[in-house]
Amino acid sequence: MLAIGLQQAKKYSKQPCLLARDLNDENRSIYWVEDASLPCLSCKENPLDLVTRKQIFQLKKKYRVSDAVIKKIEKFYRSDKETLNLKEHDNLGSRIMVQEIESIILGSLKKKFRDPNANYMPYYDPELSGRIALHTSAIGPSSSGKSTIVAQILENNFNDGTTIWIMSPTASSDPVWKHLQQELSKKRVRLVDTSKIVAPIDLETQIGRGNVIVFDDQDAVLPENERYTSALCSRAQYEGRHMTKNNRGIVCFSIFHDGFSRRVKSLKSTNIESSRVILFPNQQRHVARKVMKNRLGYTSAQLKEIFEFVIPKDRWIMLVQHCPACCITSTGVLLL
Repeated sequence: MLAIGLQQAKKYSKQPCLLARDLNDENRSIYWVEDASLPCLSCKENPLDLVTRKQIFQLKKKYRVSDAVIKKIEKFYRSDKETLNLKEHDNLGSRIMVQEIESIILGSLKKKFRDPNANYMPYYDPELSGRIALHTSAIGPSSSGKSTIVAQILENNFNDGTTIWIMSPTASSDPVWKHLQQELSKKRVRLVDTSKIVAPIDLETQIGRGNVIVFDDQDAVLPENERYTSALCSRAQYEGRHMTKNNRGIVCFSIFHDGFSRRVKSLKSTNIESSRVILFPNQQRHVARKVMKNRLGYTSAQLKEIFEFVIPKDRWIMLVQHCPACCITSTGVLLL
């Protein structure tokens, strides 16, 4: 379940797992802890506020419950009483509906957290990259913010001396990468124009153990250069986590317009090895749905849960495939 702030998280686990840092307030960062008997997220004054009117209406139709039962339930949750007495409306349908409402409330308390004023940034554990693949792919339309969010992740997670290699057709002219280089220095951020890659690049000797590689706009790389960038990307995906330095493996970021392109040879390795996927459901929902269903294998129930969790303010979402599986946005986290 989710806990807000390190102090609260340590009440439930000696080693809480940091999922996302709040760039505005470190004390509001989100942690994952082992499930407990009590929810660790603070509840609202009325727990029934965690259940939407749409959900209540669907339950009402499903179990054929009268409006009088709904009013009794609403009155009960506004009061300080510990026992709900349905009196003459006590029947099997009403009891099951109350159980469903309690399950939704507890699920919301343990699995969801939303703060519209927060500015959450996904966290990358340095030592975890040496044990599991933390490779990330970003898929979305032009001008959706793929490069921007990747640059922000790099700036806030890999600012401890790691060398970041940016390989892009517009590496030397893209303002996003130039700004990242200004923030972290030219020594730390190497901008490589893919049109200048005309020979194989060795992952260990030329890129270096424990470093980061970003393959930007792989769809736009020229065919004569794509063979070398794809070969490097595939090797980084498959072998990167084993090339460690100070317990830190190579992390690969891949940026695409089309997540189903047949031309980019490294797309297969990216789909297999990327344990984190960035999507933009508010701009191209059908593309996000296709990726989640066909590439990530999400069920219809999971798709519905994710799309209901996303709000218009969320420009991007990150789907974390490794444990704990979750959906991270700039304003909240949903456990999957």
